[in-house]
Amino acid sequence: METESVFADEVLEETDFSFTEAVSEAVSDDEQVTDESLDATKGDLGVINWVFNEKTRELTLSSKAKLKGMDDDDVWNYWCEQFYGSSDGESYPWDGLDYNKLTINGNIGHLPSGVFEGDDKLEKVTCWNGLDIEEEAFADCKNLKEVILPADKICQTFKEDGETWNEIKCIGYCFKGCPVISIKLSSANNKVIIDKNVLYTKGKSQLIWYPGGLTDEVFELPGTALDILGGAFAGNKYLRKLRLGKGSKIEDNCMSECESLVGYEVEASNGSLSAPGGVLYTKDKKSLLAWPISKNATRYVTSSYCNAICSYAFEGSKLEEIALTNGVSSLGNNCFSDNKLLKKLTVPVSLTNVNRESFGYYRNTREGKEEAVIGASNLTEI
Repeated sequence: METESVFADEVLEETDFSFTEAVSEAVSDDEQVTDESLDATKGDLGVINWVFNEKTRELTLSSKAKLKGMDDDDVWNYWCEQFYGSSDGESYPWDGLDYNKLTINGNIGHLPSGVFEGDDKLEKVTCWNGLDIEEEAFADCKNLKEVILPADKICQTFKEDGETWNEIKCIGYCFKGCPVISIKLSSANNKVIIDKNVLYTKGKSQLIWYPGGLTDEVFELPGTALDILGGAFAGNKYLRKLRLGKGSKIEDNCMSECESLVGYEVEASNGSLSAPGGVLYTKDKKSLLAWPISKNATRYVTSSYCNAICSYAFEGSKLEEIALTNGVSSLGNNCFSDNKLLKKLTVPVSLTNVNRESFGYYRNTREGKEEAVIGASNLTEI
């Protein structure tokens, strides 16, 4: 008989600061100007300026005009044209410089996906208020340990037609795969807090980002935190077990590339989730939400109650065989992405809805081109 792990709610101890760990010596927008001394190398490309200080090893980007009023494709093309010279270019003008710190002024306005992806020279990134960071802008920067976030862009309030709502930036996607151990905010913010280098909304009702460099093997969600946002734990290499409380909920792909994860635990009184055998399902076991990447198994048969495999459910699994039980009718996007060991997949006659990206996905390269990423390249039997 399968049982669910039960644990007691614990509220993390409040830290000495109130709403934020602000930068110790915050400066105004007018003061965010790099000293262009004799030790500096600089360039001016279009509306974007860059300065490299050889003494401090700091690269600073600024702009005379924000990149606003453009859609994502327009912004990406602008960056390609300015920094590559063309959309088919191969390098940035600062690639050969020996920087380890990056400061991006808010007047840049928009930092598109992939711009600094895989930049292993970076150890510290400072993003000033006004900067909107897209997913994977800094993905897989293997030496990035310290990040200062644009406080005004994490949780924004919008009003339209008499309605008011908040939109929260999924910061974890922006820094996926980076070993960050220290996060701060560029200014005070009464909508979010940082506690022990974990980013929450005020009151800890939502967990926004658990950085990739935090080394705890077990993390227990605070009793007040009901939601874990998408990408919250993305790329953490140390976490082995995630414990979810009475009211906890979880978004798709929040544990992306958590390569040490062996299981989930859910409090029995949780009305939304369950974790038979450490695998995360909805309470009624009709939807499989997430398979722990490093669970010790080569074959898995889904619950007999299951009728849906959710997006990213088996992402990165080490399974060699997956059997979907009769009743499973739909596959979400990317549910088998990065399944390099998967050789056999058994599908039932009940399966009628398959997403076009269930077995892989498309992404933009640094050169602005679209490429297909196959999720189960060794799959030989269905």
